[in-house]
Amino acid sequence: MSNGAGVTFPNNSFSALGNVSWEIDLWGKLRHANRAAYADMMASEENRKSIYISMVAQLAELYFQLRGLDERLEITRKTNKSRLEYLSIITLRFEKGQVSELDKLQAEQLAAASEAQMYSLEREIIVVENAINVLLGQTYAPVTRGLLNDQQQLPVEIPSGIPSQLLERRPDIRTAEQQLISQTEKVGVAVALRFPSLSLTGFLGVASPEISSLFDPGAFIGSVTGQLTGPIFHFGQNKRRVEAEQALARQVGFTYEKTVLNAFAEVENSLASIRTYSNEFNARQRQVAATERSLLLSKALYDNGYTSFLQVLDSERELFNSQFEKSLALQNQLISTVRLYKALGGGW
Repeated sequence: MSNGAGVTFPNNSFSALGNVSWEIDLWGKLRHANRAAYADMMASEENRKSIYISMVAQLAELYFQLRGLDERLEITRKTNKSRLEYLSIITLRFEKGQVSELDKLQAEQLAAASEAQMYSLEREIIVVENAINVLLGQTYAPVTRGLLNDQQQLPVEIPSGIPSQLLERRPDIRTAEQQLISQTEKVGVAVALRFPSLSLTGFLGVASPEISSLFDPGAFIGSVTGQLTGPIFHFGQNKRRVEAEQALARQVGFTYEKTVLNAFAEVENSLASIRTYSNEFNARQRQVAATERSLLLSKALYDNGYTSFLQVLDSERELFNSQFEKSLALQNQLISTVRLYKALGGGW
């Protein structure tokens, strides 16, 4: 048996031949395609990191919100208990003819308002607990509590120069950067497609009289031929393909710029929120202390007949509102710290 190259094998010879093909990367098409694929892979990895950071931040925000609701529920319960006790006193005085029915009705209004507020807060707590359970991938269950919001250790000092480090940390910026690299490489692929490509085709295999000699150096045979193929009738189409990829690259570039600008804005907003909520919390603390004293004095004046129950009513409401606002200021300060962590790509 002849192999076509002048070599004859016996009838019991063994032959294993296969067609193969190679493309010579004359214009960098394959190189650009490989770089684009690698950039796409890196963008996907940064997206995964971004999702992880977002989930951690969202879980922390929900926890601080939950503990804030717990605090406000406790404030409301204590307030309701105090109002019920005072309502009992006012009711006894009314029955003895010492106060008017209006005072009794106003006391009842205060007690009912705080009771209604308790149910509202309980409802909000369940909603937040459900949100936490959904993030954790589980059905509803009461969330195990840890530290109270006022027991959390806030950063003593936010380091300066944070914005200049932003580009090195945020996954969304890295994602946008890799997407821009990928699209730029795809422009190179489109440009390369406008030129002819050189393909090498043929066969490569082994032919041997005996299977035992398959791995001998002389057992391998092959033939290679070259073929030049090109976009002869597709000049306009390939030109438009390049223009389309270039337009996409400009669009991705604008997206990258927007991502960077948004990142700087988020950092600045978080820093401003931390500062202002911290100042607000300190002011609310002073407000609560003043309204507590005001309520005590108002009750003393009313009990001795020197003022109307309206002044007690106003002081009571002001104390309740100031305690609520103090709780919210601390909660928002903690949440702003979490948002700064997220804005910086997972810390500083």
